[in-house]
Amino acid sequence: MSLPVEVRVGSDSDLPKIERAFAALEALGVRFDARVLSAHRTPQRMAARARELEGLMYKVVIAAAGGAAHLPGMTASETLIPVLGIPVETSQLKGMDSLLSIIQMPEGVPVGTVGVAQAEHAALLAAQIAALDDPALRARIRARRGLGGSPAPAREFVALAGPKAEKPCREAMDLLTELGVKDAAVFEAGAVADIEKAGARAIIAWAEVDSLSRPAEIAARTDIPVIAAPLATGPVSSDFLPRLLEKGPVAAMGINRPKNAALFAAMIVGNASPAVRDHLRAHRERLSEEVEKKDGKLRERGLRAYLDDLKK
Repeated sequence: MSLPVEVRVGSDSDLPKIERAFAALEALGVRFDARVLSAHRTPQRMAARARELEGLMYKVVIAAAGGAAHLPGMTASETLIPVLGIPVETSQLKGMDSLLSIIQMPEGVPVGTVGVAQAEHAALLAAQIAALDDPALRARIRARRGLGGSPAPAREFVALAGPKAEKPCREAMDLLTELGVKDAAVFEAGAVADIEKAGARAIIAWAEVDSLSRPAEIAARTDIPVIAAPLATGPVSSDFLPRLLEKGPVAAMGINRPKNAALFAAMIVGNASPAVRDHLRAHRERLSEEVEKKDGKLRERGLRAYLDDLKK
C-alpha cells in the first residue's frame, strides 16, 4: 500500500518543532514518510525525491522550514501534487520571515501555507486531501473534528466561496477550465452544507481585509480542503497574513494570487484525475518555456535594449 503523505524538513532540528503534525497523522491512522531534505545543502537530492512522489502515488507533501524557508517552494517547483508549507518559528522574527518566504510564491507554483508553527493544521489538511477518496479516513477526520452529517462523495468539482470578487473569481474559473477541471461554481460563504452536498474536492475562499476570518470559518464547518485566497487593493498591515491564518485548518495562497488558488485546487483534483494532472504538467511546461524565451531574448537583444523594451 502506498503512503499518501510525505513530511519533509530541511534540518532534523525542525522535527521536534512539528511533532504535533506527526501526532495528528498517527491519531487519524494516516500513513506517512518523514524525510530530512535540505533545499540548500542537498538541493539535487531534495529535487529528485520531489520528482518521484507523483509516480509513487503520494497525495500530498508537508514541508516545514524556517528563516529563508525555501524547502516548500522548491519542493512545489518539482512536483504536481499539493505541497503544504509549515513556517517554523524563528528566534529573531518569530516566524514572520518563514511565513513570507513560503506563502508569497510566484504565479504558477503554489504552496498551501498554514500559520507559523501550525503543524497540526498542516497535518489535518494533508489528511483531508488524502481522505477525499478514502471514506473510512474521511469519517475519522469528521469524527475528530466534531463534524456531523454525511457529505456527498468527492467528485471533480471545485467550489468558490466568499464575497463577489469578480475579476479574481473569473481568473480562477477560467484557469480551472483550462486545466480540465470538469465543474466549478460560486457559492455564498455560508452555504457550506450545499458545497458538501455538491461533492466539492476543494473550496477556494476569498478573503479581504474586512473578511480575513472567512476561510477559517468555512473550514470549521467542513472537512473539504479550504484554500484561503487573500485579496488586497494596496499595501496591507503587518498583521494581515497572521490574522488570515490565526485559525484553520486552511491552506493559504499569497496575496492577490487567484490563479495559484485555482492551481492548488486543480492539484487536489489531479490526485484522482489523470487528465487534470496532464493539463497541470502542460501548464508547468508552458511557464518554463516562457522563462526560457525571455532569457533567450535577453541574450540576443542585450541588457540595455531589453530594458528599453520592458519600459515601453
